[in-house]
Amino acid sequence: MRQVKQYLMAGAVALTVLSLTACGSAAENAASSNRPAASAKAAEEQAPSETQLVRVTDSQGTTLPLHLNGSQAAKDLCAQLPLDIAVENYSTNEKIFYPPKKLNTADTPMAKPRVGMVAYYAPWDDVVLFYAPLNGGELYELGYVEEDAGQIEKLSGTLHIEQVHP
Repeated sequence: MRQVKQYLMAGAVALTVLSLTACGSAAENAASSNRPAASAKAAEEQAPSETQLVRVTDSQGTTLPLHLNGSQAAKDLCAQLPLDIAVENYSTNEKIFYPPKKLNTADTPMAKPRVGMVAYYAPWDDVVLFYAPLNGGELYELGYVEEDAGQIEKLSGTLHIEQVHP
């Protein structure tokens, strides 16, 4: 019985030492993530892409803040801003507009359809803002409406689209 207790005690000590070693390694890893060279590159690859804040205002004064993701297509759209462009109704759940230049969809995620989503429909080269439920399709996700997605439905006339923070 005494040997069993010694084995159990030795096992408990070993587990304690291992867990303390693991905590030390985590602390060292956290400290090393502040190193600028290779660690910064690894953190950049793992971190979500930086978003761009864009403001859309229509002819009637309806204003919507949009968060655009860091994808190539979103960057291409931002590069074309500011824009004054006509918005159109399409179907029963979306508003669309056609940016002057096509957007490059390389490294742009396919959209996971949801209300409030801003997407690019490459076959027609249009940007789509969804205000009601939708089905999937060949959509590339550009971002989302920051606030009340129901305001999208009110958009009409000419949109003024500008980047809030470059």
